[in-house]
Amino acid sequence: MAASNAVFTACSEVVNQLADKFAPQGAKSSYAAKQYRGINITTYVPDKVAIYPPLMKKHLEELFRQIFDLGNLFAKMEQTFVNTKKFWVGESAERSRTNFMTKVDPKFTELSQVLYQIQKNGIEWVEETIKYEASLSTP
Repeated sequence: MAASNAVFTACSEVVNQLADKFAPQGAKSSYAAKQYRGINITTYVPDKVAIYPPLMKKHLEELFRQIFDLGNLFAKMEQTFVNTKKFWVGESAERSRTNFMTKVDPKFTELSQVLYQIQKNGIEWVEETIKYEASLSTP
């Protein structure tokens, strides 16, 4: 909050200076940021937790779709970089394409693998939880 206030204050000073320079006869307004008022938040540690495996599974399935969509978007970005050869030439262009393919592409591949592993582990945990809950209700 303090950082936000500092940014807002700096922005308000710039806006006020611009208004003084370009519109000195115009209506005046104060763009000053309001002072931060502290609040106290009390937290309580729960003694029980409720989880809803079907809802968690639904969210994890949505996560899978979003990871897939992100992969498709990245593939389009890769293709765009490849297509720049048609109009962007020279040493700088080639260096940019090479850097993208050797630095960005492997990191994205690594990120995708980690995200898919997180999603897979989450689904496995939810399925184990559902089986465990089902075993509790059997005599």
